[in-house]
Amino acid sequence: GVAIAFAGVVVVATEKGLSPAAGTLKGDLLTLCGGIAFAGYTVAGRPVLRDLGPLRTTALSFLAGGAAILVVSMPTALREPWSAVSPVAFLGLAYMVLIATVGAYLLWYFALDHLDPSKVAVFTYLQPLIAAAVAFAFRAEPFTTGLLAGAALILAGVVIAERG
Repeated sequence: GVAIAFAGVVVVATEKGLSPAAGTLKGDLLTLCGGIAFAGYTVAGRPVLRDLGPLRTTALSFLAGGAAILVVSMPTALREPWSAVSPVAFLGLAYMVLIATVGAYLLWYFALDHLDPSKVAVFTYLQPLIAAAVAFAFRAEPFTTGLLAGAALILAGVVIAERG
């Protein structure tokens, strides 16, 4: 099931081709590497989760990741004209941090604490489908044959992985 879902992601990611001339090859490869790294992180994090529980594991992950990103981003953040940022933008940032990130990771670790990691990890393959649906709804992006074929593989793979 996992391999079928992964094949679907590859179909979706490569529907416009893999070529340096396309201008997306570097981003596509980084995305693929990120997915592989996240799968490894999920499996390797399971023992930590057993010892600390979902809330403490999420806090530890965010503290470690936050410290690393702070070092890299601080020079740029110090040059940012924060007074020019609108209240709506700050609300959007608060939503991204609290709901889309912290909330999502709490749910992720809760699921990982109660299910086999392979059953949880396979759900990350749904992200390209969600992105395509959002692009269709808000940007009028078309549903192509390649996207639909990839979507069918992803959904089939998720179902098989969950039942297996």
